[in-house]
Amino acid sequence: MTLKSRFCAKCGVSTDKLADGLCAECFLANHVITIPKKTSIRHCTICNSVWLGGIWIKAEEPLETYLMRRVIERIKLPRNTTITDAEIKKLGAKGKLKLLLRIGNSEIEKEYITQLTIEKFCCPECSRENSTSYLAIVQIRTDKDVEAFVKKASRMFTKKAKLIKAEERKQGIDLYLDRKDIAKSVAMEARKRLNCKMTLSSKQHGWDKIRSKPLTKLTILLRER
Repeated sequence: MTLKSRFCAKCGVSTDKLADGLCAECFLANHVITIPKKTSIRHCTICNSVWLGGIWIKAEEPLETYLMRRVIERIKLPRNTTITDAEIKKLGAKGKLKLLLRIGNSEIEKEYITQLTIEKFCCPECSRENSTSYLAIVQIRTDKDVEAFVKKASRMFTKKAKLIKAEERKQGIDLYLDRKDIAKSVAMEARKRLNCKMTLSSKQHGWDKIRSKPLTKLTILLRER
């Protein structure tokens, strides 16, 4: 007795691994897998903690592992489809995500382009411990897309200066940095690149007896136009 061959109802390929009468490729062509456009996690660079589920926990695995879990939580799959393996191939604005998908009793590998970032941050505990060591405050503000603008502007500063602490505000965030000169130079760059209005002010916090001059802390307000 000869077994009947099974064919994909759409492309006609011969296979015994069908889902709703379709091979894996045709099934995915008809059923959308929704990948988040951007996913990020916060990482405290001082104590090596990550922000997960409303709490800060010590990172005991590679940071990409926590980011991967966050991405998978947000992926929307069609019925008869599960993720059996996942890997982050590249971080950044054009990050690359590889998924191994089980569709019915068939497996297929797919790659997706999505924004994947690990944000440098300072957890509240470390902020309290280092609260007196900052020399510049950068106040980032916008009346538009707060999350997007904060990420773009913050990244410019944390790449070049040490982040002592960060405090979220209704229209943005306050970054406490260790260097006034770097904070000022990056702010001038951000003013041009991000189309911001910039305001500078200083406040005395002590006296340099050796140089006989006041010690000041710099406050920079960057507001998106």
